[in-house]
Amino acid sequence: MNRVFAGLIIGLLLNCLVIEGASAGNFQKGMDAAARGDYLTAFREWQPLALNGNADAQFEVGALYLTGKKGSRDFVEAAKWFKLSAAQGHKHAQYFLGLMHRRGDGVPRDYREAAKWFRLSASQGESQAYFSLGELHRQGLGMAQDWKEAGRHYLLSAELGNERAQYNLGMMHLDGDGFPRDYVKAYMWFNIAYANGHAEAETFKNIVAQKLSPRDLTRAQSLSAECIRKNYKNC
Repeated sequence: MNRVFAGLIIGLLLNCLVIEGASAGNFQKGMDAAARGDYLTAFREWQPLALNGNADAQFEVGALYLTGKKGSRDFVEAAKWFKLSAAQGHKHAQYFLGLMHRRGDGVPRDYREAAKWFRLSASQGESQAYFSLGELHRQGLGMAQDWKEAGRHYLLSAELGNERAQYNLGMMHLDGDGFPRDYVKAYMWFNIAYANGHAEAETFKNIVAQKLSPRDLTRAQSLSAECIRKNYKNC
């Protein structure tokens, strides 16, 4: 499991969700246990809720199986619980089920099935799902390669603050893939991605800066600041 994937799932494990009804107390006990690293207790709190059809608990149980936090990792069990949760509209479960279909972890590798779950998750505003759809379009996995569609999905993800999508937009403007080659826009997206923690963006930001006149560099820096102020919308 790469660090990006692991970081996503651990972050969602600790993402406190609001749940109505009598199950809220037990679910929160599980969240509290997970926050202090006691995943076995978290599992004991969540499993009965998951068996009773609670979508949030189903997602968390799936996440424990995926990461191996309750013991050995079990992709088949993880996919089973994600599918139950995803069928109820849980956007994180939909995203991770899509990712498992893309990778072939616990389920057959199926790019079209992955795209289906990514679309459902993206329709609920999940930035990682938009990014993953961009990746499928860019690489032509389960669909015809389409740089413009890749760029459209990266942009939707970037507008939600996804630094990997912001970095990819920088690369596309730098190379002229899906967008007209535009060094000012490339610098802007690399600068924004770097500000959001994408380490590799700094290297390309500096490369692009050497291609810009002082005037264009000032404009690119101004566009970066303006885009951040607008929360990445309409950049």
